[in-house]
Order: sequence, then C-alpha cells, then structure tokens
Amino acid sequence: MTSQHSIALRVAALALVMGGQAGAQTRPTLQGLQDQLNNTYTRQQVNNLVRTPDPACADNTNRYVDCLNGTVTDTVTGLIWLKQADCLGAPDYAAATNAAASLQSGECGLTDGSRPGDWRLPTTEEWKSTLFPGPDCTWPSLTDTTGTGCFATGAQPFTGVAVDMYWSAIGNLDLPATAWTSDLHYNEDTSMSLTGQSSIRARDKIESHRAWPVRGAASTQPVYQTYTIRSQVSEGLVLASGFKTAVTDYFLNMGLAPANNAAVSMDSVAGIYVTQVSVVNGRIDITYGNAANAAISGKVLSLTPYHDTWSDMWRCGNSAAPSGDLLGTGTTGPVAVYQATLIDNNYLPVYCRP
Repeated sequence: MTSQHSIALRVAALALVMGGQAGAQTRPTLQGLQDQLNNTYTRQQVNNLVRTPDPACADNTNRYVDCLNGTVTDTVTGLIWLKQADCLGAPDYAAATNAAASLQSGECGLTDGSRPGDWRLPTTEEWKSTLFPGPDCTWPSLTDTTGTGCFATGAQPFTGVAVDMYWSAIGNLDLPATAWTSDLHYNEDTSMSLTGQSSIRARDKIESHRAWPVRGAASTQPVYQTYTIRSQVSEGLVLASGFKTAVTDYFLNMGLAPANNAAVSMDSVAGIYVTQVSVVNGRIDITYGNAANAAISGKVLSLTPYHDTWSDMWRCGNSAAPSGDLLGTGTTGPVAVYQATLIDNNYLPVYCRP
C-alpha cells in the first residue's frame, strides 16, 4: 500500500507542476496543497494522480506469495504475476501484448491499484525462471508455492493455469513473423531451438496462445528494453514483406523500379509501432512511431533492392551491400538509392547490421 510519505511527496510534486499557485513568497503546507488539489479535481481524480500499484509481498517460507489483491509475488525474481492465469484468454501475439498493457485494477480480480501500462507479458528469461528444474514433474512444468516441488502435486496460489503455450514479450529476430512462447508441457529451459523438447519455442504471431501478464521492476532493465525494442522493429519488417513482393513483381513485369506506393498499387500501412511503410524508387522505408519506444520513434529503417542477372536481393538497414546493382540501374526509370538507418544496430536483426 502507498505510504503517507509517498503520497505527500506526490501531492507536493503535482502542485509544483500545476504552477505553484501558492506563490513564491509563501511555502505551501501539505494540507494547503491537498485542499488546492481537491478544489481543482474530484477526490477520485486526486487518488488516481497519486496512486501507485501495490508493491510485491513476501513471507518467510514460500517462493510464491498470494498478495490478496489479485496478484502473486515471486520472491525469487521479484516479479508480480496475475493470480488469474486464464483471465486474458488465448489471443494472437499482438492482441496478447495489447491486452496485457491495458490491464488494470478492477479487472481480472485485481484490487492492486494498477493502471494501464503497468502490466506486460513475461520475457523468455522470466518464463525460464518459473520452470521446474528437472524432468520429474508432470505437467504443467512449473514449481509449487514453495519453489521446490511440482506445481501439479504441491500447493499453489494461481488459478486457471493450463498445460499449454503462453506468449512471451519477445519476438524472434531471425523470423520476425514469429514470437517466443513457453510450452508448459516441457521442463527444459536452456534451448531456444525451434525443435526438440524445449519449453521456449517460436510460434507464428497470428496463432492463438495464452497470455499471462506480469509487472515488476524487470521491465526497466536494459536487457528487457532491448528485447522489447527489437520486437517493435520486427513489426515493421513484417509489414514490409508484402511491399518487397510487390516491388520485385513490378520490376519483373515492367523492367523498372517503382517510383512510389501507387506504382505497385499498395497503400501505406501502419501498425502498433509503425506509422507508415513507403516505396521510394524501389526502396522500402519503414517509419517507426505510434507506441514505439523513444529509441526508434521517428526513425526510418530502409530495405534497399539490388538486382543482378539471376536474382533480386534486399539490403536491410546498415548491412553490407550485396552483389549486383541498385534496382533500376541502366533503365530509363528511377534508380533505388541506398539509405542507412539511424536506429542503433543493437536493436536491429542480425541481417540488418554491419
């Protein structure tokens, strides 16, 4: 629960942000600031402004602790899990991501004061941390409340857990149309292979799998942010795939590089993290924005086409130039112009890096 001291600090900060109407000559009291806020906002609005989600809870015995507010704390990782594991159903990847991000107190049995943006899907590493570390448990491959026994045979605080695949927040850099899931049929937690008996495996984003959200400090860690931004970049590459086919077909049929979207009969498309995809003399420009992280928002990732006698090739971002000439070279029409990207290489798929 939020402390009185924390509330006082937030109230004071809000008053300063609103202009400090008490004036520079008089130092406002906490009660005065609260009265000023109450005169401007309803009581519920004030509570919403100063409210933060309930923190993690703990006891001296168990790994997983029911916080009695619709959440369960993992005392090993510090993550806070939704107690009702089946509340968000089994949507596709984009819908699962959005459902987790919009979850708030008052939904799914939550009374924790959380707001939209507090919740997210777990990372693959967070999923691995939940798996029972051996082959001796029956499904699902999670630990019990103590953290030392099998989920199926020991006590556990969650409801609605299924022996099924659950989405992670992490998209697959090598196959952008897929994202990583955790399959609770299996215990193995070290392989990221698409084959074998691995719990962590890639699935097509359009498939329906379960969504079980978490919140907690892990989302602010650099590694998690990197994974998140990479998955946002991947969305743009997926959206651009149809444009690549259209540009290639146009060149094969017309012998020219298409000047723009109209030439290939393609309207610009947008996504959660992409504002537009455009054709510029055969090159495909992906512009990031909307809900994209500030590290990529407003930046462009380009796919530049090349052609030789036998095939067409695409140069993504800052990767090396392939053999052949820029599409349109030697024709009477436009010629593609290479454009590097300002997106940090760390956020790009391997095939888009130098």
